[in-house]
Amino acid sequence: MQERPNLLFIYTNSMRYDGVGFNGNANAYTPCLDALFRNGVVFDNAVSGQPLETPFAAALYTGKYSVETGAVINEVRLSPNHATFAGTLAENGYDTLFFGRWHLYAAQLGHYNNVKNSYVPQGEYRLGFNTAFGSFNGSGDFFAPRSYYHTDSPAKFYTKGFEPDFQTELALEKLSQYASGDKPFAMFLSFGAPGGIMSPDNTPAEYYEMFKNTEIVPSGNYCEKNDPHADIWSRFFGKDRNELEQWQRCAYAMNAAIDADVGRLVGKLKSEGLFDNTVIVFTSSRGEMFGSHGRRSANIFYEEAVRVPFAVCCGEKLHRARVNTPLNTPDIMPTVLSLLGVKTPDGVSGRDLSAAAYGKKTDSPVGSLLLGTGPAAIWGDGREWRGIRTEKFTYAVYLGGGEFLFDNIDDPLQMNNLAENEEYSDTKEELRNEMLSQMEAIGDSFEKNSYYKKNFVVKRKIKSELPKKDRPEEVKDKK
Repeated sequence: MQERPNLLFIYTNSMRYDGVGFNGNANAYTPCLDALFRNGVVFDNAVSGQPLETPFAAALYTGKYSVETGAVINEVRLSPNHATFAGTLAENGYDTLFFGRWHLYAAQLGHYNNVKNSYVPQGEYRLGFNTAFGSFNGSGDFFAPRSYYHTDSPAKFYTKGFEPDFQTELALEKLSQYASGDKPFAMFLSFGAPGGIMSPDNTPAEYYEMFKNTEIVPSGNYCEKNDPHADIWSRFFGKDRNELEQWQRCAYAMNAAIDADVGRLVGKLKSEGLFDNTVIVFTSSRGEMFGSHGRRSANIFYEEAVRVPFAVCCGEKLHRARVNTPLNTPDIMPTVLSLLGVKTPDGVSGRDLSAAAYGKKTDSPVGSLLLGTGPAAIWGDGREWRGIRTEKFTYAVYLGGGEFLFDNIDDPLQMNNLAENEEYSDTKEELRNEMLSQMEAIGDSFEKNSYYKKNFVVKRKIKSELPKKDRPEEVKDKK
């Protein structure tokens, strides 16, 4: 039997940090995830540095920031001209498997059920996943006939039951094949839930029943007015606010269903004798605002959007603790590759933080760079921002004006903006300089959204060659 560690990497669409009961939410029902988190290393300061699906996925699979790859909004096609997570693993002898929402090939806004968007042809656009690939369409529906997937042809295969349950079945079938094999596997599962259409008929009935009477108390930072910076995906229209309690009940229910799927996957690894030699990672591509600060969805620097659950375990091999080491999305690839004993390819911007998983000191980053490069899925100037998040503080600034400074420990709801408080002027300057330093390291000159459309993209397809970017010394003048 092979000795190299396997990898099972699971990520959801929009599970908040407190979507896992282990992180302190009494309403959450996630016993399987709680057990996983108790038996691994939990990065309590993990963030989705750009809390949108496509920028997250691009950062996960390349170890780079969106301003390096051009994946600055949703529903653009990522260039295959990068060393990738799966490609690196395949080059090092791994079978690479993917099942779920891909987010990196669609190039027609909103046409989720068009095969030209949902089918990813075999070859370079699968970014190194060459053993098995099931790409599910990008709609917000989790039941057939709106939920379907492709394998190696444009033919549509329809799901049975709740989509994450079905994806889990595909994964379980494949895991059985590795019980007595001599080749390691790297399997990625990308669940579209929680998210999408947050309604009872798009949620597993048995789990919705668990939460239908749960009292939903508005957060202390809930705001009745829309955030003026919010794009059309982040604003409330019409009677949307009347649906907030239902959306949250559906999110709890979907999380509980996904928890059961995680339990089945872990159980399968154990029954096949694979558990002790499999690195298991669980996280989410972004959080969800649910009305906090007058916003829905994500794409913002507030805690509800950027802070995500993140745990990694591997039998008895890794540390069992909560660590404060800041971890950003581009850090995931080099960190996990290191845990597998695989060298990170050149050109990756993320940092290897694997030492924390062994209970050792790390050369910890000061904080995580946060990016806002425009509206969620359309081109348009006026909502660009940058930020830095440390264990204690979040600093952010909009292009053209508007600074924010929050103490995340003393003010976890981020209600008190300290940016103009003279007592915090040194702190603000230190954080701003750290933000600028990290921006400079990746060549980010804080451009308008239209800059990326003009220089990176043709018909929502990102060019293979990215333009050289100016150094960001002049960013101070763009505040």
